Amino acid sequence: MDIGRPEVLGHPAAYAAGAINDGRRARDRRGRGGTIRKVAADGTANVEFQLPECNGTVRVMAVAWSADKLGHATSDVIVRDPVALVASTPRFLTLGDEARIELDVHNVEGIAGTYKVAVEQETAAGQKASVVARDITLAPNERVFERFKVKPADVGRIAYDVRVTGPNGVDVKRRLTLDVK
Repeated sequence: MDIGRPEVLGHPAAYAAGAINDGRRARDRRGRGGTIRKVAADGTANVEFQLPECNGTVRVMAVAWSADKLGHATSDVIVRDPVALVASTPRFLTLGDEARIELDVHNVEGIAGTYKVAVEQETAAGQKASVVARDITLAPNERVFERFKVKPADVGRIAYDVRVTGPNGVDVKRRLTLDVK
């Protein structure tokens, strides 16, 4: 995002601050409200951000100032994996209940090919077990819905790690947790 060259801002020692806003309070990677950087002679300032895990749009905002000038810019940036994965489960279960993990796998920008979908369960005691591993074939812009039945055997917080891997290094992960009462 170009917010102006230092000489346009009126001072060779101009500064810039930036933050992301994903619908929550804008924060930088350290959890503060923004990051201050000195603007280089070519008018740029580089700031790195840890983006939240999401498929959507984040707003990047920047402000630049010098002794007697002020400038600002905003830009919406699409954040998504080449293959979007939306996974859902119920929030809680009663021991003995059977539920489904529902997956929506959408090949937004990935290449056509075979993708592996794997679901692993982690119990409250830390034990891991594979629930399912399945290959799916996705064409460009194709969306596939997958459902897996789960029936936790223990009371406590159960986690399911969902992973989709595929061509060109696609590796998308989601962690779902639910309480078993």
